Amino acid sequence: MPGQTLFARGDEGDFAFVVLSGQVDVFVDVGEGDRQKVREASNGDLIGEMSIIANRPHQKTAIAKTSTESLRIGKQCFLKVIEGCPKTSANVISHLGHRLSEETRSMENPVS
Repeated sequence: MPGQTLFARGDEGDFAFVVLSGQVDVFVDVGEGDRQKVREASNGDLIGEMSIIANRPHQKTAIAKTSTESLRIGKQCFLKVIEGCPKTSANVISHLGHRLSEETRSMENPVS
């Protein structure tokens, strides 16, 4: 449902989502009650996984932009997949590096 929060900054980081359909906006807090969009996730994108990897609460907020279908992945399941499949681990690391670069760039040039 548009406007639905999948996770908010500060939520326990024991889950991630794969966006199966629709669009999800991802925001960072930039001040008192203000936030800045850093990316738009869509079909096949993984969001929230950094909290699992870093073992800390979510640092961003994800809100459905459109009607969205997503798959919630628990921490234990995510870690089993990462630990059991080196190719998947390498893909996740590559994905995280690429996304970190994109989000850093978007902080310099905000997405509307």
